[in-house]
Amino acid sequence: MSSGSSFPVFDWLAGSVRLLGFNAKPDADAFQLLLALGAALVAYALIHRSQKKAAEEGRRIERAKLLHELDREYYDIMSRKCVIETAGPPSACVEESRHQRLEWVLTSKVAWNPQVELEGSGARCVHAINGGRHVRIGPNHYIDTISLHLMLSWSKRVSNGLRLDILSCDDVMEMWRSILPWAKNNRFSYMADLFGMSPTRESDIRAVLSLPLQRERRGPMLWLPGTVRMGGYRLREAPPNGWQGDIASLYHVIHVVVLQALRRQRLEILDYLRQAPADAAMWSGMDAKLRDALIVRSGPEESTGPGQQVI
Repeated sequence: MSSGSSFPVFDWLAGSVRLLGFNAKPDADAFQLLLALGAALVAYALIHRSQKKAAEEGRRIERAKLLHELDREYYDIMSRKCVIETAGPPSACVEESRHQRLEWVLTSKVAWNPQVELEGSGARCVHAINGGRHVRIGPNHYIDTISLHLMLSWSKRVSNGLRLDILSCDDVMEMWRSILPWAKNNRFSYMADLFGMSPTRESDIRAVLSLPLQRERRGPMLWLPGTVRMGGYRLREAPPNGWQGDIASLYHVIHVVVLQALRRQRLEILDYLRQAPADAAMWSGMDAKLRDALIVRSGPEESTGPGQQVI
């Protein structure tokens, strides 16, 4: 191929070969080697681009599939007739007509106990009803423990979707009507007491095993990027040590919803966490234990920066 070739690419390759001090004739080994290398690089770039587009398309499909499955799964959990309302101690067999759906106890009509009911020996009180394990969540309401486990499994799927970058923080924020009811009316306190570790039990176990105290985890979570100080409030990303088990995933998804609501200024979400529409205090409707662990009011020395309003 002569220097007067009508193919600029070949002319450029020939010039590169001459610049390196090799023979630029088309039949020269160096020229053919460089030509093959250039073709390989072009092919690699095309294949890499195609694979990247395929991966992005696959992730979009996986995201849509997961969102659909989460919606259906939550609907199925809320539709479970797993709640029994009775004024006195429940009997071992309760007619199905007296069962209520789980969604009913997530309304303001049902007040949850902040702690699990205990027997005289200090053990958790479990009621055997219709062959299943039930716990008392309120003065007159009992719920089967399977439904509570299913709810924690659902929140774990959401948390894992964030960690694997299948779901975005905005995706989780849009689930606020499914997540935030568990952040109100003592529901999170009850779940944390049932599935978490109380400070008293933790101290007892550490004393028996001679384990040193563990520092509170306050490092950033990989699936919660960005600042955690928003709107004059600082949000703790990691739950307390006693909530590192099954309850941790529920804490994480609640944290994401609150954080994104502050970032996006979704006022209807923030208003839901107030006790009443006329209540001027933020977070007044949030579960007390959850609020103490999650929300830290930023003082004057912890300014959120210029142009950022304090709610």
